[in-house]
Amino acid sequence: MDSFIKDLTSLSWWFTVALAGIAVNIVSAYLKPRLDNYLSRISVKQRTKRDSERQQKVVRLTLLTENPLEQVMTGIEVLRKLVIGVMYSVFAVTLWIGGAASRDPLVAIVLFAPGSVSFVIAFIYFHSTTSDVTLINEIRKAKYAAASKEKSLSQNATEAK
Repeated sequence: MDSFIKDLTSLSWWFTVALAGIAVNIVSAYLKPRLDNYLSRISVKQRTKRDSERQQKVVRLTLLTENPLEQVMTGIEVLRKLVIGVMYSVFAVTLWIGGAASRDPLVAIVLFAPGSVSFVIAFIYFHSTTSDVTLINEIRKAKYAAASKEKSLSQNATEAK
């Protein structure tokens, strides 16, 4: 039991757990679309779910494209989530450092556990911003492409005269 408590109080063990969690999340984010595509070919239910998600994305993209205020509000929401994520990250690191500095194993465990939970919450907030940021970037790319196409057309018309 003492070795178990000693392992739980080890800062390197907690960092390893956190890094492993991040690695698993990155790998799952990479594999999920491919697995969804594979399963959508197999499962009708999965296919209808993916079609519904695509349709919701198109509706959201249309709403953001047509309403600049909605783009601003989405950007503010992304910033709010990022600030909350940073707050939870700082809280997690503070608890981890406090646990590492503690000489009492029980205090270290009491600090490491909520620190880890706080880190997971921070990661959830960070991850929840990705879809909105992707949509905003798609709108920007479309606007820049349309503007550059319009500019090249006007240049061609000027040169033709």
